[in-house]
Amino acid sequence: MSRSKPWVHSIPDKIHARQLQALQARVYVLQESGPTAFVVKEQDSPKKHRVTLGDPSTCNCSVFSKERDLCIHILWVLLKLFRIPPENPLTWQIPRTSEK
Repeated sequence: MSRSKPWVHSIPDKIHARQLQALQARVYVLQESGPTAFVVKEQDSPKKHRVTLGDPSTCNCSVFSKERDLCIHILWVLLKLFRIPPENPLTWQIPRTSEK
């Protein structure tokens, strides 16, 4: 099985900054739609975000919609919910979505 995007060997600075934000964020899981699909909500925000991990990983937040890059919601699920250490390369791989 091949990857749709190349493997990223070192963490980009932008993703590292978002990892730190995700680790500090107060996010709650409102619904689990499967083993890798969640509806999450940040503590001080009325917005709910649908996060799906996989190939492709997605989130319906504005950052992901604009940049097609890892957002704090995807990172929160990886780092806090699944407890993957931030130094694990799985946490900084580019979401594998189709290009616009």
